[in-house]
Amino acid sequence: KYLLAIFWLILVIIAGKSLGSTGYVLVLVPVVFLFSEAGRIRIALLFMALALIYPALRNAGLIPLDDIVGFFNQFSADRAQSLGFRFENEEILLQHANERRLFGWGGWGRYLVYSPWDGTQDAVADGRWIFVFGSYGVFGFIAEFGLLATPILLIWMRHKRLPEGQSLTHAGTLALMLGITMFDLLVNAAIVPYIWLIAGALIAAAEKPVKVTRRAAREVKPSVLEITPVQEPERRTII
Repeated sequence: KYLLAIFWLILVIIAGKSLGSTGYVLVLVPVVFLFSEAGRIRIALLFMALALIYPALRNAGLIPLDDIVGFFNQFSADRAQSLGFRFENEEILLQHANERRLFGWGGWGRYLVYSPWDGTQDAVADGRWIFVFGSYGVFGFIAEFGLLATPILLIWMRHKRLPEGQSLTHAGTLALMLGITMFDLLVNAAIVPYIWLIAGALIAAAEKPVKVTRRAAREVKPSVLEITPVQEPERRTII
């Protein structure tokens, strides 16, 4: 059944002709099969860090956008053109968002840029991060992306405290799914309810007490309480 499910998912990815989905599969499937739970958590931390650092570097103008577009142009001119279009719109929205950097423009689409002549929309928001930053500012970005990053940090800290040889089952895979989702939110805005379900599951796993197995319980030697008898003092007699 598992092989049939994997085969079906591969067919769906091929039929979708999505470069991003294909890239995620080529990177993440070997990670799941070749790395341990601890290794998957570390890679999830890497994706999480990229998702948190990119907006700051993008705002500071330190991202080599032309080099990135040129790299993708080697594989597909259409994909490179689409990515360049996203970067151009992102730049327009970023300049508008910086006018109200701390708390953003709020709702009703005010984070977007409109033409002063006919009121048409001049830029399109593709990434979730630019929508959150433009609508709710720095504090809103920290609130949402920090809420997604916290479970990964907690599960990593919990895994470090586990005894040697023990691991949290499937925690690394779930953390990897959450980390790659955070990374994907840089270019896409698809955040679905199951992402919050994964975040909640990781927090629950991080706060769950470690169960002591029967074998581990047998290896722990019970402390022996030594009882020393009380010696009565010698009775002195006249004789």
